[in-house]
Amino acid sequence: MESSRSKVEAMKPVLLKAGIPLAVSLAGFILARIATRKSCFPTASSLPPDIQVDVQETDSYDIYTDEESFHSLDSECSYSSRVEDDHAYAEEILGLRRRIEDIQDRELQLEKRFLYYQGLKDQEIVLMELHNKMVLEMNRVEFLEREVSLVEAENQRFESVAKEYLRLLRLDEFLRSENELLRERVKKLLRRTKEHSRILRKQCLQIQCNETEISSSKNELQEKADCMRLMQDEIKEMKLIIEELQGEKNELLCNLRAAEESSAASKVEGEKVTIEDYNRLARGLEQLEKHKTSEVRELMRSKSCLSHELTRRRSQEHTEENKETSTSFRGIEEFGSDNELNQCSKEQGDSYLGLTVRDHARSKRRKLIAKFKKWVEGSEKTKQSSLVEKEKHRNKCFPRHSVSHGAEDAYFPARKSCSSI
Repeated sequence: MESSRSKVEAMKPVLLKAGIPLAVSLAGFILARIATRKSCFPTASSLPPDIQVDVQETDSYDIYTDEESFHSLDSECSYSSRVEDDHAYAEEILGLRRRIEDIQDRELQLEKRFLYYQGLKDQEIVLMELHNKMVLEMNRVEFLEREVSLVEAENQRFESVAKEYLRLLRLDEFLRSENELLRERVKKLLRRTKEHSRILRKQCLQIQCNETEISSSKNELQEKADCMRLMQDEIKEMKLIIEELQGEKNELLCNLRAAEESSAASKVEGEKVTIEDYNRLARGLEQLEKHKTSEVRELMRSKSCLSHELTRRRSQEHTEENKETSTSFRGIEEFGSDNELNQCSKEQGDSYLGLTVRDHARSKRRKLIAKFKKWVEGSEKTKQSSLVEKEKHRNKCFPRHSVSHGAEDAYFPARKSCSSI
């Protein structure tokens, strides 16, 4: 339906172009017919002047003959004159006949010319019709050429559409293959991102663990420093205790000398007691000095161990940072896991070592203090009992030596102060 409509619309300008010359040719044909009809019945005015004169003469001659016929009776008298006139009239008739023949010949020629002209007109009409048909055929040919061009254009358009469709199919296949490749790449990238995120999480956890370890190591170092300070304070206190004991020892020596000078009888017992006390004090001092030297050595050893451990851990952290910046993510992950295990083991060992050292030092210090307290309390009890006996014996035997009582009173508070420590 659409093709027929398009053909009808395309034929409209062709029909208009062909109808205009047909209408013009029909109008010319009608005018030619009218002209031929007018030329078949010519009027007198349309004839040439010489023919008009001959016609007038023939008319006058006819009128004259009629008059003669009507006035024959009257013309008897003029017979002779009429005979003469007959010869003139005959000659005139012959001239008129010749003229009529010439006119008829000319009429035949004119008819022939008219017929020839009419044939030419018919031929012209036929030629016009043929021309119009030719124009119509040319228009039809043009229309067919246009249709052929339209069909060729449609074929070209169809070919272009088919080529475009094939190109789009190839492009679709190519894009599908690219989409598959991109999906695989996306999957790989997602896996890599998951691995990287997992590695980053582990690294963040490792960093947090390192931060916590650093903070714990700082706290441990602070605790160790505090312990060292406490141990130094305790060493100072031990030194003060040793000095006090040395002063007590000197006081005891002075008291012993005074007791030796006061009585001879109580000298043996006093010497036994003082020698035992002196030996005990000497042993206690030696033990204290040994413990002091051992504690000092342990403190120095722990200090050197702590400094060495700090330097080692700093160097390890520095090397770990360098390795983390230089190696890849997988190496970082493996190294991080190994390093975490090593650090955990090291930290456990260090913490265990620090705890054992501190516990050992504290236990030793507590044991020494407990022993020293027990020894001081026992020595105080023995000294008090021996001094009470000495005083009783001295009061019994040597009532004159009453000066040592003030020294003994001065000696007891010192020992009490030591025992309180």
